[in-house]
Amino acid sequence: MLRKESIVLSQQMITFYLAMISILGDRFKERLGLSYNDFTLLSALSECESGVGMRPLYEYVMLSRNTILPALTRLEDAGYVVKETQPDDSRYALCHLRATAEPLVRAEVHEANLFLSHTFLRQLPTEEYELLTRGIKCSNDLMRGKSVEQFAEAGRKAQMLTDYMIGFRCFIRHCEKRIKAASPLSLSEYRILKTLCECDELSPSNLAAMLYMQRSNVTLYKNKLKQRGLIREKRVAEDRRQIVLQPSPQAVNVLGPIDEALGDLVRLWHSPFENDLIDVLNVWYMRFYSNLRRYMDGK
Repeated sequence: MLRKESIVLSQQMITFYLAMISILGDRFKERLGLSYNDFTLLSALSECESGVGMRPLYEYVMLSRNTILPALTRLEDAGYVVKETQPDDSRYALCHLRATAEPLVRAEVHEANLFLSHTFLRQLPTEEYELLTRGIKCSNDLMRGKSVEQFAEAGRKAQMLTDYMIGFRCFIRHCEKRIKAASPLSLSEYRILKTLCECDELSPSNLAAMLYMQRSNVTLYKNKLKQRGLIREKRVAEDRRQIVLQPSPQAVNVLGPIDEALGDLVRLWHSPFENDLIDVLNVWYMRFYSNLRRYMDGK
């Protein structure tokens, strides 16, 4: 287990996870017309050549049955997936990639793996890269409460993409749940308020860039936080048309319970990571965030 003080919550960590969901989702939408969850399912199915049942599939990807069933129907209609009922039990459907779609899916998984590793996880030594990938898989197993037998290490192909895609979404979903339980704020409102408290004051445009957030969304959430009395606007002396945002004195009190809840989650999420990584986890997230900013600046 990690020492309690070893890994700290950072906005760089949350921003990186959110950005990966957005960037990969945009990639699959543009290239295949598929959503993030759609391609998570295809990537998972590409690991099981003999097919997999519905229950282990939705346990593995940690999506509800109500989410997976419509997605599989869409993928079946699009020619990616085949659902076959079993002769001895018509209620049991075995899902697998359609033979004609399998080369395309596997090629896209391979390209997405390269995109992820060469763009955002670059500069990681090979040993640390392997430890990170193993740690993400173990964190997923921890959050789902078990390892799904059909996707156990011995029986699956060496594909990191599925584990990372599941992990990115799982971590953010649990962040949202913990924030909801601790306060009336949304995840986006929390990120804005927390960043302002860390920086004292920021312009809306700088805030949007730091958090990888649309400027229009920053304005929307800024107005909500202002109505709650948690932030205030100040005109810039040199240019009265410009404003900066500052946290109000009440902001720290609101953030306290959220920080505690998310801090517990961060320690839980990283607890399966090997002890060798204790001293480098925070450095990793700084590096991932730096790579993200470099990628965004180059677009």
